[in-house]
Amino acid sequence: MLLVLIVYRLCIFVLALFVGCASSDLPIGAKCDLNSDCVSGLCVAKQCLNGDADTDEDGLSNSKEVQWGLDPLSQDSDGDGIDDISEWADDLSLPADTDGDGRVDAIESAVLDTDADCLMDQFDSDDTKQSSDMTLLVAIHCKLIGVCAEGTTTFDCVDGVPICNYEHSAYESSESACDALDNDCDGLVDEALAWKDSETGSMVTLGGVCHGIGNCGLGQVECASDKTVTCSTNANGSESEAIAEKCDGLDNDCDGQADEDLRLGGPDGPALGALCEGGGSVSYGHC
Repeated sequence: MLLVLIVYRLCIFVLALFVGCASSDLPIGAKCDLNSDCVSGLCVAKQCLNGDADTDEDGLSNSKEVQWGLDPLSQDSDGDGIDDISEWADDLSLPADTDGDGRVDAIESAVLDTDADCLMDQFDSDDTKQSSDMTLLVAIHCKLIGVCAEGTTTFDCVDGVPICNYEHSAYESSESACDALDNDCDGLVDEALAWKDSETGSMVTLGGVCHGIGNCGLGQVECASDKTVTCSTNANGSESEAIAEKCDGLDNDCDGQADEDLRLGGPDGPALGALCEGGGSVSYGHC
């Protein structure tokens, strides 16, 4: 009886030893079901991983990624197009949690809006309830530079689509006024405006050398008083070379027409080319 008891206990010991080794001695790279199966204590996607290694080569150790709920086999755990390490923090010991909801940025998408409130999950402290924080929504979605920094900006979220309403008299969705202002709030001033050169036909941007209309010579592209673009030597330019029209076949007043205001015998007389007494037509100064 004693011998049987000894053999029984020995079998139990051997079995326990065998099971213990089998469940905790699997090497790195072996297939596993539980963390306890691996000698490293880390089983991910049924594979034993080295906790100190960086399998996905994203700058974060496998154990650190698992600790914070990241995927150690993917450089972008939340699939938002931003690498985990970029969504971490300068201090690698503690990850960033922008919205303070307990889920770190690396596993909370910066492009997904679960509750369709125009606030991406990474910035939304409650992904199940639509946000009413207009100040935050304006700061995230709207352009607050140029004239938009001066006026009032309101915000609407329509079916998850952000809409910024810029209430400023000079605001333009696309720059068109030549007024030395950033009307479309993109950080650039009058960037889309150019003058079509009267001689070459090419588009010349502000400050570039241009040919004036008609008899007006070389100048620089500038803003005119009516907020359009002009060549500085044109009639509406700062260095205008336009003069009163003379009967010489030239466009002296730089309006694109030659001798258009001249009439035989006074303002009520026939214009150039018109029929006149004697059966001829008005030419330069005579019929």
